[in-house]
Amino acid sequence: MRRRAFTLIELLVVIAIIAVLIALLLPAVQQAREAARRTQCKNNLKQMGLALHNYHDAYNMFPPGVIASGSGWGMSWYMRILPYVDQAPVFNKLTFSGSNYGWAYTGIAEGNANGQVLKGASLNFTLCPSSPLPPTVTADIPVTDPQYYGISGIVDGNGVTNQAGRTTPCCSCCGGQQSTGTLSSSGMLVPTEGIKLSAVTDGSSNSAIVGEASMFIWNSERVVLVLFN
Repeated sequence: MRRRAFTLIELLVVIAIIAVLIALLLPAVQQAREAARRTQCKNNLKQMGLALHNYHDAYNMFPPGVIASGSGWGMSWYMRILPYVDQAPVFNKLTFSGSNYGWAYTGIAEGNANGQVLKGASLNFTLCPSSPLPPTVTADIPVTDPQYYGISGIVDGNGVTNQAGRTTPCCSCCGGQQSTGTLSSSGMLVPTEGIKLSAVTDGSSNSAIVGEASMFIWNSERVVLVLFN
């Protein structure tokens, strides 16, 4: 009894059909994966929002956007909400005294100690999995740069903000690596000050406190800029 095999033409037709099906399914799979990543990005914002409100319940104010150490670099609001995002063990190991305790570079005792605490810590809530940017970790800064940023308000190039008098001078140091300018203090997470809900005259449901910045930011000359918290 003779068995009939595939002819070359039939085999090519089957391969072509399979290729077409894969080509049709692949975009759908990619869209499903991207939707899952975007959902995680939104969940991160929700997690931070709940943490900030829990902080407010505990201290009757939102955490300051950053607190200077008195003689150098302090820590941002991220470190203040760690106990409310299931990171209390990390928070309890941090040092909040001395000079430059928010400095993660090597060479400064307090900051380097905190940098080592954060090195390897799972702070995935600060990263958007949908971001096209690679993790930015260096030997001197063992902490991945966050992709969500506290909103301190708005200010134009002439130092004018949406609330009179709510500006803070910024920032001249480090061999010219940072520009001089003005920071707005009219937002929700402002330098050296905790904002109370009672001060949010527009209502918390109409005010943004954290935003996602998961891609490069460009200036008018198309020079790549990255936001740092």
